[in-house]
Amino acid sequence: MSKQTVDIRQMAADLNVMLQQVDARFAAAKRAFGVKPNLTVAKDRIADAGASVMETASLVQELQEIGISQPPDIIEKLRERYRALHQMALDVEECEKIVFVRSHSERPQNTLN
Repeated sequence: MSKQTVDIRQMAADLNVMLQQVDARFAAAKRAFGVKPNLTVAKDRIADAGASVMETASLVQELQEIGISQPPDIIEKLRERYRALHQMALDVEECEKIVFVRSHSERPQNTLN
């Protein structure tokens, strides 16, 4: 067995682990930005999940460069996760703006609803 074969097998195994991490970190980001979000935690989890998506996409690209293409559903899943995380980050930013405005408002909080 050649060294390249071993590396390819290891890369494929790494990809499977990384795809599981992407799912777990994406779920954690969604939970952190749930009904009553902790915006600081949500931002951290979104960034962590985004890094996992990018790292996994890099591995998929490396595999494609050596001639091993992935099923289209894996690539589409990574794209969808990236888009969803990007939207979550925009939503967190919007929530931070709302919190800032409300915290600096002269009116009592209960009248802002």
